[in-house]
Amino acid sequence: MLHKLLVIKSSRFLEKAKQITGASCAMVLLSLSTSTLAAGTVGYQTQDVQVIPELMVNFITNEMTTAGINTTDLDFYPQKISQRLKLPNCKAPLDFYKEGSKTSFYGRNTIKVSCATPNWSFYSSVTVKAYGQVLTAASPISKDEIITQEHLQITRMDRSKITGNSLTDASSILGLSAKRPIRQGQILKAQQFEQPKLIERGDGVIIQAVGKAMTVSTAGEALSHGRLGENIRVRNIKSDREIIAKVKSKDTVVVMLY
Repeated sequence: MLHKLLVIKSSRFLEKAKQITGASCAMVLLSLSTSTLAAGTVGYQTQDVQVIPELMVNFITNEMTTAGINTTDLDFYPQKISQRLKLPNCKAPLDFYKEGSKTSFYGRNTIKVSCATPNWSFYSSVTVKAYGQVLTAASPISKDEIITQEHLQITRMDRSKITGNSLTDASSILGLSAKRPIRQGQILKAQQFEQPKLIERGDGVIIQAVGKAMTVSTAGEALSHGRLGENIRVRNIKSDREIIAKVKSKDTVVVMLY
């Protein structure tokens, strides 16, 4: 009769553990012996599961340090464990084991938490996020707007959101113009910017005709807009001829005669 009672209690305990598992988002694997359950029927002490997340973080931190990974600029997010998870108090130090790769730690790490006496185990997780410094827009930036220091800020961000071409140096884009509108807080990349338009269509310009021995200047009109170093169409006002000239500055274009 006692054996049958223990079997019934064991099956009910396991069923309850499975229900608790779903609530705590951990796959609980309980392998309690009938002798453990028999002892537990008379007010056994339960394991303090609320300290386990901190222990899992310490475990992962030590594993990463052993692997030669600097954990200074990392954040650790252990999975919460429901207080409804009732486990017999472990008489030995808890054991932690990382499932999967032993060299890859960023992202979600599945951790097996187990006790030798009495015998129980369950799975939980610790998510590791690495952070880095990246250049972002401090305010909305309009198309063709010239970039100044006031437009920029350094933001600490999850490395998973930072691509290889994200900018970290503000000096690389100061004085450039935005190719398209940029929203506040957006990560900035080099391909979002270009040299600003120095000359607009219809602007009056000075055309410099540069020869080997001399330079001749005359008035002209820009027939297209241009950025530094670009070739644009220009009309020579004196001769009314259309020529192609390279943008030298805000009001000067150059034609090389040699």
